[in-house]
Order: sequence, then structure tokens, then C-alpha cells
Amino acid sequence: MLLRRRAVAGVVAVLLVALLRPWGTANAAFTGGSANPGNRLAAGSLSAPTGLTLTPACASGVPSVGASWTAGSGGSTPTGYKLQRQLSGTTQNTVAAAGTSATDTGMANGQTYTYQVFSYLSGWTSAAASNTVAVNCATNLLANPGFETGGTSAPWLTDSTGSAVATVSTPVHAGAGAVRVPISSQLYTTVSVAAGTTYTFSAWAYTAPGTGSVSALLRVISGSSLYGSTVLGSVQGSGTAGSWSQYTVTFSTGAATSVTLSIGTGTASYDVYTDDVSLA
Repeated sequence: MLLRRRAVAGVVAVLLVALLRPWGTANAAFTGGSANPGNRLAAGSLSAPTGLTLTPACASGVPSVGASWTAGSGGSTPTGYKLQRQLSGTTQNTVAAAGTSATDTGMANGQTYTYQVFSYLSGWTSAAASNTVAVNCATNLLANPGFETGGTSAPWLTDSTGSAVATVSTPVHAGAGAVRVPISSQLYTTVSVAAGTTYTFSAWAYTAPGTGSVSALLRVISGSSLYGSTVLGSVQGSGTAGSWSQYTVTFSTGAATSVTLSIGTGTASYDVYTDDVSLA
């Protein structure tokens, strides 16, 4: 009789422990869930997407961001995905997607946004993949930016002759033309700007194969002379020989209402090529 009572007591104790024990993590693998958190039938796993890629675009000056990602591997099949745009920690917009891509619109120009994407199933959500992107649909202030007009570098001139030079057909970054900058030379142009304003000057440059990693030198000089004494910004490019790289200089105009932009070889040991220039 004593043994039977002890056995019954043991069974009761096990049942009480099972009933009182909190819902274990094995049954709570969904993260961020809000629907029926005690529903054991919903137990499982919802994998987070990975590799969030963001591509800004401009159509008639209106910015948008295309997003793509890779579905998480393993776990339950999600209903879909939600892409969220955030600025300074505040969510501004959410786009639902059935697949692994979406396009977001309605953002302001000239801002850097943080995006996150997560998968969802009913009221459950996964962890998020995140990335940032700068949105800039500012108008390029430079004429003939891809060197596709007239077969010359105009309005860019060389410091040796003060004249434009003929474009080359290879190598090019995009389109049909680019410009060769000979060793120890510079291309330059003067552009009107607004005083007290921040701009970004950018150019793609090609480093000839076998000549090391030093590429084009970009400079911004206050005023309308290549030999002005006030340099507002500069960068000596460092890229991979035999390939194109983009270099940028962000600067403030101060009191200047014009600037001279220069693309030269600087300390590069051979000619460089330039294409697709921009001031915005």
C-alpha cells in the first residue's frame, strides 16, 4: 500500500510540474510574435531573410528605392515579407511583399535611410535584415558628364593647352566615350555654384594595368582659376589596376559662387582615364 501511494504521489508531482512549467523555448521559436503566444500548434521557426540589397533610383527627379533579399533557409514557410523604411529611428513606411523584392516610394530627397526586412506568418515575425542607402536625385550641374557629346572633353580643358581634347572609345565606364588624362596633366572646368552650400564632386577613373593602385586626383578649388590658392576638397584615388573606381569629394562652397574642378594624375605613375563626372 505504501509503495502504491508513493507511486501515485510521484505521478501527481510530474503532472503538476508539467502543468506549471512555462511554455519552453522549444515551443517559442518565432520571434516578435503577438498572436496566440501560448498556442502550441504555432510552435516552429521562422527564419530571417538575409542579404538585403538597396538600389536608389530617380525618375523625373522623384526618388525611389528598390530592395531585394534572400529568403531565410529552413523553418516554416512565411506568408510574405515586410520592408520598412526608417529615418532617425522612426519607421516612415512599410511595404508588404509576397516575394523577395519590393520598391519603396515617397521618401524625401537628400536623406540617408535605414531599411529592414523581415518575414511574417500570421502574427509572427522573424528577426530582420537591415541596410542603409543614400537617396539623392539632385541635378548634375556638369554639361557633357559622360563625354558623349561632340567627341571631345568640352567643357573640360587641359592645363597644358587650355583646350578640350578628343575622347577615347576604350576603356570607357559607360556609353561610348571617356577621356585620357596624360601623366602629370590635369583636366579642369569652372562651374557656378551657390554660396554657403554643400556639393559632391564625383568621377569614375580607370587605372591602367600594371601601374599600381594610385589613380586620378580630384580637386575642388574656390574661384575660377585652376591655380587658386583655396582648395575646398581633394582626394587621390586608390583603385585596382585595370578597373574603374568612383571617387568623390564633398565640399562646402563658403563664400565662393564659382569653383574650378580638376581631374589630374597627381602621384599616379601613368596616364589615367575618366568618365561619368558629376557635381550635385
